[in-house]
Amino acid sequence: SYVFDLLAQDPDFFSRTQDQRPSIALVGGVAANKRIRSDLSELCENRGWDLYVPPPTLCTDNGVMVAWSAVEKITLGYADDPQDTEVCARWPFSSE
Repeated sequence: SYVFDLLAQDPDFFSRTQDQRPSIALVGGVAANKRIRSDLSELCENRGWDLYVPPPTLCTDNGVMVAWSAVEKITLGYADDPQDTEVCARWPFSSE
């Protein structure tokens, strides 16, 4: 994957983006992939980075989580005005 290749090839990636010890959270459906979990775990161990990964039973497509968070917001009386909401199919990794 692009992100894994970036992390593997650029050991200084995190030093340019934050001052504290780097940490990665592997979540969603991709976190259920044993190969990705293993490779990222090894990479983080070798680099001294913290890796947080939930149990595989909790690693599913996050579409349900997004929908549930909307239900919770609506239940609490929050609603986004569609006219004021920016929609983007592919958010960039940087703000530049």
